[in-house]
Parts: sequence; structure tokens; C-alpha cells
Amino acid sequence: MLRVENLSVPGFARNVSFSLRAGEILGLYGLVGAGRSETAEAIFGLRTKTSGDIFVDGREVRMRSAKDSLRLGLGLVPEDRKKQGLVLTMGSRQNTGLALLRQINRFGFVANEREETIYQNYRKKLDIRSVTSSAKVGTLSGGNLQKIVLAKWLATKPKLLILDEPTRGIDVGAKTEVHSLISDLAEQGLAVLLISSEMPEIMGLSHRILTMQPGIVTGEFDAESVTEEELVVAIMHRSTIEAGVVTEPERICVLEMDSDEQERVPGAVLSLIEHRRYEPGDRLPSRMRTG
Repeated sequence: MLRVENLSVPGFARNVSFSLRAGEILGLYGLVGAGRSETAEAIFGLRTKTSGDIFVDGREVRMRSAKDSLRLGLGLVPEDRKKQGLVLTMGSRQNTGLALLRQINRFGFVANEREETIYQNYRKKLDIRSVTSSAKVGTLSGGNLQKIVLAKWLATKPKLLILDEPTRGIDVGAKTEVHSLISDLAEQGLAVLLISSEMPEIMGLSHRILTMQPGIVTGEFDAESVTEEELVVAIMHRSTIEAGVVTEPERICVLEMDSDEQERVPGAVLSLIEHRRYEPGDRLPSRMRTG
């Protein structure tokens, strides 16, 4: 459904390549600053790329703006829902219809009844809790805000949905609901690019996982067989690697966590411990595809 070849974004990503199939959840995992969000924004047409090709349904496309992505069936749930995903002074109904203004426009005016119908449909599907459809969304909980952002893009009937930290800042109950929704969407044939800093989330939802260090993809893993250590090594090491063999020595760190800290991976930086030192000639785990 989506193929990206040698995508470079100035200051953020270099020669990033991957593919994503319909019905698949592809996880993009790494530390803050690895370039994951910027790569997604370049794919969506929100950030300029200096090189690389993007293919949708086998056809090369040029993403010059979000309008191009919308036309091609892509949606983006951004990392910062309040600043990038919503207009906080508008109601739930108006926010849900923002990506559909052209369709619900009548003689230059928004058809409120059509907008209301769309909102009520997704309010029921996603269990959005708001006093009224016109009440300003700025007063709602994080979980309800995220559901409205999701509703806005699901209303466009996308073929591919990019989710950037979709459960950050929401409570456990809402997080479970969002996880269930993501799995259901993939089962229905939607392609999902999932960006997350939470290891349990990325491992629990993804079919495949790509790891990133600042600017580069460092590994591709099958989510069913990858271990936590392999993921941590892939996002933490700074070794120079050629064909999976370390050419410069580097210390690799792993996280030592109790059960409560698991949810904060990889944010629990203070619990990093020295694990082992890779020397020239050492091979990284066989399941890592480095580059």
C-alpha cells in the first residue's frame, strides 16, 4: 500500500526505506529525536524532503501538502493533539468535520446537519463523551480529545493512517480502547504506521517493527519474535556497522526495570545500566537488519 525509498529530510532523516501493506501495523520505535515524527510528516506532505521516492498503491506520488495526502487516502494523527490535531475553541462536531469541509460544504457554508450526522456516528463508535456536540473541546479529557482526532481522520475513510504517539497523555481505560480500535482497523484492512515510544505498545500492536536512531533506520523485526533487548540495542547503540558487523567499539546499554517502570520505556533513562561492549568484528543479533 505504501512504499518509501531512500527518503531524506534535512536534519532529521537519511535514506529511510520501508514498505507497509494493507491490514498491517508497522511500528516505528526509537528515542525522542530519532526523526520518526519528521519522517512521517514528510510522507504526509507537511515537511520538505530533499530526496527519496514515495509510492502509494504502486504509483509514485508527490506529497506537496496535506491536501495531496488526503486525496490519496492518507490520514495523520499528530503527536501533539492540542496544537496540531484540534481547534480547541471549536466543538466536537466542528472538529470531526475539519478534514471533510469540501464534502460537507453547501454553497460556501458548512452543512451543520451533515456535520452533526458524521459526528454522532463516530461518537457512538468511539464512545466520545462530550456534554454537547458544540461544546468547546478544550474542556474534554485527553482520551476524549484523542478520540475526536481519530474520528476526524476515520471520517475521511482513509486507506492508511499514521498514528504518532496515539496514547500519550490519556488514562488507562482510554488507552485500552484506542489499542482495541487500532487492532480492529488493521483487521478491516487499514494500513497503520504506528509511532510510539512505549515498548509494550509497540510490541503488543505491531506486526513488524522498524527501529530508528537519529536520522537512520537501524533494524527491522518481526514483532512476534523480537526481544526487548534487541529493540533497546537497536535504538541505543552508536556503533559503526557494516553488513551487521561492528567496525568500531561501542558500549551497548539495556534497561533494568521493575514492572511499574515498563510503561515508561525508553524514558527511564536513569535506570540504564552498562550491559556489554561490542568490539570490532562482533556481530549484532542475527534478526537485526542494520544500516
